[in-house]
Amino acid sequence: MNIIANRDGIGASKFELWFFKSLHLLTFKKSKHLKDIIRRIEADIEAIKNKQV
Repeated sequence: MNIIANRDGIGASKFELWFFKSLHLLTFKKSKHLKDIIRRIEADIEAIKNKQV
């Protein structure tokens, strides 16, 4: 996974979203940084779905 190098979100995938959501759940939903990553990945997937890339 290329989290740091992928600022534009072109390579966001549903696997990354699933991975970070499960990691967020395992940390008992206390990490604000993971919430931000999840929001960015969801926005990237939505943009890809709507062809806004």
